[in-house]
Amino acid sequence: PAATPVATRPKGLVRWGVALLAVAVLVGVVSVAAALLAAGASSSVVQGWLPNDSVAYLELRADLPGDQRAKVGEILAKFPGFADQASLDAKIDEALDRILEQTGVNWTTDVKPWLGGEIGLAVTVAAFDVTKMQGLGSPLDGPDLGKAPDDGAVALIAVKDAAAATAWISEQLGGTQTTETYAGGEITIVSGALKNSVAFAVRDDVLVLGPEKTVKASLDTAGKSAVASSESFTAATKTAPTAYLGFGYVDIKAIVEASLETAGDQADLPAACLGQVAEKIPTWGAGFGRAEDDALVMTATVATPGATATAENSASAIAEQASDDIRAVADGLSVKFAASMK
Repeated sequence: PAATPVATRPKGLVRWGVALLAVAVLVGVVSVAAALLAAGASSSVVQGWLPNDSVAYLELRADLPGDQRAKVGEILAKFPGFADQASLDAKIDEALDRILEQTGVNWTTDVKPWLGGEIGLAVTVAAFDVTKMQGLGSPLDGPDLGKAPDDGAVALIAVKDAAAATAWISEQLGGTQTTETYAGGEITIVSGALKNSVAFAVRDDVLVLGPEKTVKASLDTAGKSAVASSESFTAATKTAPTAYLGFGYVDIKAIVEASLETAGDQADLPAACLGQVAEKIPTWGAGFGRAEDDALVMTATVATPGATATAENSASAIAEQASDDIRAVADGLSVKFAASMK
């Protein structure tokens, strides 16, 4: 393998993390995707790369599939300065540049040229290994990141310019970077920036980024994840419409069983007791968020017998304390939440 030494830049890694988090948060709250010029297809391109031991998944749609671009535009038009839909893209770009300027990252020139429509985060069962978490240290003393598990989560990001995405991520991570062939393509292993190796690779216009073990687990699926085609995940996706801003899935049973198994080993609990607890656990939970008329609608479903509960809109105490401009916006918007148990 070819090793490329790069100056260790821990601050570069921090800037990268802050930048990606800031973009993801804005996508989920007011939809950064309005900065994109065209709405994308409603199908997901990143779900096929979920590691086969994934137990939780969060996806944000930056491409505003279906009717979501128009709906988001209607909502943002209620905010001061966003009434002119013709200049909406430019205003969103400007807002993101301001948000990220403290991190040393420029949204317009550094990120927007390569970022595609979807940002996904998969969490694997390894993240719920109680014995590994015990090695992180006391909450009072602060976590020992050097003892953090070297697997457990991976970011899946749709890209429209693989070369630009790879170059930018490489620059931000720093460390010593080694390129090798794995699972039919190139993968870059980064050491020196953190104690545990970080890796990234691009397959089918999807950037896979995270701890080396989890990235390789993702690449092992060849884009045909067993999780994405599983009965529970398929049922969960059917609870969401074809067009949404965000979608989340949790394999509740797998998470609890994994935690109980490791906890039982530590506490010497009888297997029968653990089995009785596991039998009462809901199989999976899922939720989605989308823009509808003048509201951001969030719906959650849990796969367990029970009644359906729905929370209705209510007056906001915050709006009463806000300025006239903000109160006018709050009066014109609503957030709905619905939860169901099957």
